[in-house]
Amino acid sequence: MKKAVLMIVALLVLSVHITAFAAEADFDVMTAPEGTATYHWWEEMLWKSGVKLDGKGIELKYLGDRLLINYFKFVPDDGTEPIIWTKFTSLLPAEALIEADGSQAYVGITDKWGIRTDANMGATGGQSLAAHTNMEQLPNVSFYPGLTGTYSIYISIRAVDAVSRVGLRLVD
Repeated sequence: MKKAVLMIVALLVLSVHITAFAAEADFDVMTAPEGTATYHWWEEMLWKSGVKLDGKGIELKYLGDRLLINYFKFVPDDGTEPIIWTKFTSLLPAEALIEADGSQAYVGITDKWGIRTDANMGATGGQSLAAHTNMEQLPNVSFYPGLTGTYSIYISIRAVDAVSRVGLRLVD
């Protein structure tokens, strides 16, 4: 009897992990280095290189962790100037967003991404896209930068004193 119960528990735990993995399978997971309780910083990371962006957008998936995104940077392969994208208010669907002056402005809200405008969170562009830990109902959001040509794509995520990660994928 004990073996059967143990086996059932093991199968349940395994199925939860498989379900979580399947939910992330279509997305590339970007994880910032972990900061400390007293030291946080913005970390720019390469997501993709050599991507033809004609008609493409980017979809973001919340993965259950605290998250702050400052910008996306598109570096053209033709050597022209990089493009910094910070227009978080244009993410779709619009009803998945709430403008927030500080992290306390969206505490208890589980179905909206916070667009934070507090001074220390908008290093570039004056805003950051934010989510707290365990916002189970947070929908995916996307944007279309309207770029043509081939680019390397970077993302700037805040290193905080917890795991900070996001799922990204290209969409048509």
